[in-house]
Amino acid sequence: MQEKRATLRGYSKGQADTTGFNDYGYDFPKGSGRGTATLVMKRWAHKGLVCYFDLDTGEKLMLTVWRGRGCSYCPRESDVDMSFVEIGTRMEIAYDVDMRGKSVFLYANDGKEVYSE
Repeated sequence: MQEKRATLRGYSKGQADTTGFNDYGYDFPKGSGRGTATLVMKRWAHKGLVCYFDLDTGEKLMLTVWRGRGCSYCPRESDVDMSFVEIGTRMEIAYDVDMRGKSVFLYANDGKEVYSE
């Protein structure tokens, strides 16, 4: 009987370093946008989970989800707990920048729904 392996909810910095993942070229967005992307890494940060995405346009983004009230690590406008999404998952994402210039992860889905503002 084959054992089912638990999904790693996120990597520590040390664990991420051992995977060979190179975060060069990834940055937080400077404006609003949305698109189809592949989740390529998840790394725990102070009280949050940084998600690294490769967009279909070639852009490389980092977006952070914070532990929330209703959903543990969900973007602001969706109920997808990013800590349970497997690396390699393609999804539609949306993001913005708040008044302080900080990026805001608004939305993510599993590709089954379409985001509409």
